[in-house]
Amino acid sequence: MARLQRGKNPDDLQINTVLDRGFVSDFEADSDMHFHSFYELLVCIEGEYTVEVDTAEKITLSENTLCLIPPRLYHITSTASKDCKKIGLRFTLSKIVKKSGSKSTHELLSGILNSYSKPFLLTDCARLCELIMQIRTELASNLIAKDEYSKALLTEFFVVLFRLLGASGERKSNGAPNSDHENEQEIRRLGIDEF
Repeated sequence: MARLQRGKNPDDLQINTVLDRGFVSDFEADSDMHFHSFYELLVCIEGEYTVEVDTAEKITLSENTLCLIPPRLYHITSTASKDCKKIGLRFTLSKIVKKSGSKSTHELLSGILNSYSKPFLLTDCARLCELIMQIRTELASNLIAKDEYSKALLTEFFVVLFRLLGASGERKSNGAPNSDHENEQEIRRLGIDEF
């Protein structure tokens, strides 16, 4: 697994990312039932596979689709076609500096992510899939400054992703946003889970 960590930026946000084996070699879609303490993005680059959650809900991913899986949600992936290839990445958001005044980038993006309580399928994500493949190619290369360019591509990937998620309108079933106190508790729990 590769780790790409965005450094400090002018705002208060850091995105910690772990890339699955699929970034450096092909890897099959089948897995056992499991959960994570972080967000997981599954990308179908070829063929089809399904994601099933503990509620028996099934989501089918085909080429140019992504599935966002929230933390602590039991899920399993299985191959739906023989030529299936997937790429996955995991990420968390970290708040670097406490800011006052208007909403910070961290608060805005946390609000978007906290509004997803079940797997969410993003279809027609050609640009996101293209960026994923560029990152994969760059990481496998021996080119000068490959890590820096990979991080720049990853930043672009997250900007496009969060814009799509923010525009999707998908919200938790009760429609009520989490309070700041609930968000702080959630961040603590995630930190403990990660440790």
